[in-house]
Amino acid sequence: LPLRRAGLSYLNISLDTLNPRKFEEITRFPLLDNVLQGIRAARDAGFPVMKINVVAIRGFNDDELFGFADFAHTENVELRFIEYMPFHGNGWSPNGFLSSDELKARLAERFELRPCNHAPAAAAKTFEIPGRRGKIGFIYQSLISHFFQQAHRNNRDLHCPFTQQIDQRIRGESAKTQMQIAFRPQPGIAQRLVSQ
Repeated sequence: LPLRRAGLSYLNISLDTLNPRKFEEITRFPLLDNVLQGIRAARDAGFPVMKINVVAIRGFNDDELFGFADFAHTENVELRFIEYMPFHGNGWSPNGFLSSDELKARLAERFELRPCNHAPAAAAKTFEIPGRRGKIGFIYQSLISHFFQQAHRNNRDLHCPFTQQIDQRIRGESAKTQMQIAFRPQPGIAQRLVSQ
């Protein structure tokens, strides 16, 4: 891929559903297959770090929990479930909130979740499933809050996993270029989905 040859090494990809109908409703485009092909092309291109972020919304994509776990295994990626949080214009509703603890408990009914080693300021708690590829992670609201507070104290630049923009940062010879491709619900769409 041209981006890989240009030095891009880190991909954060937001993908909130594997269902074509849901995908088209939240993005307004019937392009789920294109996104999945892009993920596989990026994997085959040898990106050393590739993470798939999923905002977990009760009544919308919580029925895909095990499908996402299988996706992490078949595609050999780190898939991270993010707690649904209120942001300006995202149509947040408490009815859609699904805690990481509940998600983890539901996965644990079928899989053994073995904790990975985490950096102290890691934004996610990640787990491996013995005998399967990939990793499953959980991003808590409290962890996000701590991450930004810690980064602020350390005067660090931030790469926010929730931005809807492509973000590239190149810093000298040891640069790590980051890019995010976001497919997030249009303003108010989540509220309509969870109220149906």
